[in-house]
Amino acid sequence: MKRLLGFVAVALAINAWAQDYPAKPVRLIVGFPPGGGGDLMARISAEQLTKKLGGSFVVVNMPGASATIAAAAVAKAPPDGYTLLHTTSPFTLSASLFKSIPYDPVADFTPIARVADGPYCVVVQSASPFNSLRDVIAHAKAKPGELNYGSGGSGSVSYLGVELLKSMAGIDIQHVPFTGLPAALSNVMGGQVHMSLPDLPSAVAQVKAGRLKMLAVTSAKRVPSLPEVPTVAESGLPGYEVLLWYGVLGPAGLPAAIRDKLQTALTEIYTRPEPAVVERLSALGVVATPAHSSQQFAAFIKSDLRFWEKLVDATGTPKQ
Repeated sequence: MKRLLGFVAVALAINAWAQDYPAKPVRLIVGFPPGGGGDLMARISAEQLTKKLGGSFVVVNMPGASATIAAAAVAKAPPDGYTLLHTTSPFTLSASLFKSIPYDPVADFTPIARVADGPYCVVVQSASPFNSLRDVIAHAKAKPGELNYGSGGSGSVSYLGVELLKSMAGIDIQHVPFTGLPAALSNVMGGQVHMSLPDLPSAVAQVKAGRLKMLAVTSAKRVPSLPEVPTVAESGLPGYEVLLWYGVLGPAGLPAAIRDKLQTALTEIYTRPEPAVVERLSALGVVATPAHSSQQFAAFIKSDLRFWEKLVDATGTPKQ
């Protein structure tokens, strides 16, 4: 009986703690520098969570090492809900690419909510003779090895996504690695490199400025804000999909009451976003996906880990 009463007391204390949450500022750790898609999505979530739950949700940028520095900081944080990770696809890719990382992407985290999905995209210089991905594939088949593509480095999504495309299309396009995606895009715009596969937020501004031409997006469906741009699958490679997702996780052991409070808030935020939020999501080329429970997000993370592991192995990408 004493033991049962003890459990009841702990449960009541946790519930009371959850009701008072957040009682102090909450840090949303982001593994990317300010200005990119990962950072901008985190700022939308932070602003809306502050409105929804009160208190203060603050974005803290910890870029570096393919976002593993940020993830490690959250994995080691107390599981009290005051240090959270707002992350994206490199969270699972890094776990598949590096020989060793200072955390377990499954065991050391509590998935809270997957909030949005978006694509990467195939881009060429605005003056390029290619007006579709089919044009690129046809040229590459006619003249193997003549075309090249720039990436943010071997093992990046901009590398692996094109390698998957090459494999499915049966073509040979030479890889030109750069120290980061901005350098790769700069060389595409300058005409030194034929194409690249950036995330949509990195490309849209340059497309609007007339410096890049977007040939396809990597999602299974077209992007609502860019209805004229076909998918890679529609461009002759059915089944092709490389997803850019955004989600929130806490450290392992996060109390279920805190997890559920955050998950409910994020679901409400992205199910019926404010007009200003809709506009910002559209500018980023992402679609809210708030129907996923914490358990579904956990299953998705495991599935995405398998996807990247298979792709890293299939492309012969050396683990770093």
